[in-house]
Amino acid sequence: MSQISLRHLHRGPTTTLIFTIVRIEGDPVSISYDHTITVDNLIQASVKFEYIKCTFVPYVRMKKMEGVYNSPVPVTIQSDGFKEQFFCSDYWIEVKLNPFVHTSAGRTNFKCSNTSYSDRAHDITATCYIIEINVTVQAIIPTGFLPRKELYEDTESMDFQLHTKDGTVAVHKAVLFLHSDMFKMMLTNNWKESNEGQINMDGITVQTLKHLKDYMYLGILPEEGLEPLLQVAAHYFMDKLRADCSAKLVESVNSENINRLIALGCEFNIPELVRGLIFRIPDSIVNDMNYLKIDKSNDKVVEEN
Repeated sequence: MSQISLRHLHRGPTTTLIFTIVRIEGDPVSISYDHTITVDNLIQASVKFEYIKCTFVPYVRMKKMEGVYNSPVPVTIQSDGFKEQFFCSDYWIEVKLNPFVHTSAGRTNFKCSNTSYSDRAHDITATCYIIEINVTVQAIIPTGFLPRKELYEDTESMDFQLHTKDGTVAVHKAVLFLHSDMFKMMLTNNWKESNEGQINMDGITVQTLKHLKDYMYLGILPEEGLEPLLQVAAHYFMDKLRADCSAKLVESVNSENINRLIALGCEFNIPELVRGLIFRIPDSIVNDMNYLKIDKSNDKVVEEN
């Protein structure tokens, strides 16, 4: 009888499901993983594979975990050329992925003494398949605590300022509390920033502060300017922003920015970014990298061919 097993790997913000299927020739055309799969305690899923014309077609069923906040949970599924985003709610949805064409990791013959075939042992052909499915769940702030657009536009009640050399952005202290324990400690104690009603955030531009405000109030990440925003998240211990920026940067990695992103992850101690880059970087990008740049100091760069 065909058998299936599962191994989990956590690669930065992505959970990789690695299925090992041993299929005996002549067995039924479908096989299911019988145990419920949970990802980040936000969604639950089950997976079924149909064997059609010597290929496996995966079907993934998923929905939110019980007790998760009311908003739909964004989930991105990627495998073997397939990549789409879905929104999990309280009801099961089923996603059909692309067929896995060349998944066979080995083929072996073994003896089977099943007397249903005959009175003597028979050689039975079995094939082992390794199938990988990547699941990225974007944890979002519960709806009940997410500042609405009206609050974002209510400049009259804003009681704090984020300041940098080229501009200032007004915000609410309460919104800062939601996103960072460091901000909360800073503004609820007798610190300089609390007394002055502003914090000086050197080394970034006012545009990055605007991106930060858009994220805190509306949950929006920019298409450009993610790297300085990630630095802010790392410096002020904004864990969710750090994870979301890392996930989006990993998706945009290429041969031109890979060295810079790895250096960024190491400098600001962002392990989820480094792990995501290491495990998710396509082979084509690795092949394009013909040298390694190592910063020895601000004015010296050593290149190794």
